[in-house]
Amino acid sequence: MSYFLRVDYLYAKKYSIGVSGRYDGISSFKKGNQWATFPAISLGWTISEEDMIKYNFPFINHLKLRGSIGQTGNQNIDKEAFFTKFSSSNNNRYSGLNSARRLDRIGNPDLTWEKTTTYDAGFDYAFFLNRINGSFAYFYRDISDMMLSVPVGLSTGASNANIYFNAGKMKNHGLNSISLLLTWITGQLNSPGQLKLILPK
Repeated sequence: MSYFLRVDYLYAKKYSIGVSGRYDGISSFKKGNQWATFPAISLGWTISEEDMIKYNFPFINHLKLRGSIGQTGNQNIDKEAFFTKFSSSNNNRYSGLNSARRLDRIGNPDLTWEKTTTYDAGFDYAFFLNRINGSFAYFYRDISDMMLSVPVGLSTGASNANIYFNAGKMKNHGLNSISLLLTWITGQLNSPGQLKLILPK
């Protein structure tokens, strides 16, 4: 179950801000850890709307700087990681009956959400009557409390069991996207030609 709220505000066609929040719940954790809040904020500055740019650089049709910080939670986890799990074991080689119960997983009541915090910065542009336009974006992603399955030591007597912990961390960064669109006029009918370049992350 999730609740979502977002508010956007634009001032003077130049300055924008967006604030959002998610309140997500999942039954895979114990009470007290089932719900978490994930906020986000974005800022933008349309430089091309500034008088200095309008009057001194008329070839700039659009130029906007933007950045954002947001957090999300991972729900794609083992739905039973919180619980202790047993399975039947066919240890009787003669009758083939289920003669034992085997411990497969030890429940961890302290499990909580895996969180991803993403920082994003970039700009959008359009020049020369929008004949050259595109965007550039760079991201930095920090993942914390990653849920990892750890084998239980043989000394516990549960040789095949595992237990989940929020023990992992991961960071990565790079180009989110680069796009370039060139448009030109060809022939007597003024039909447009286009060259498009998109480099995804």
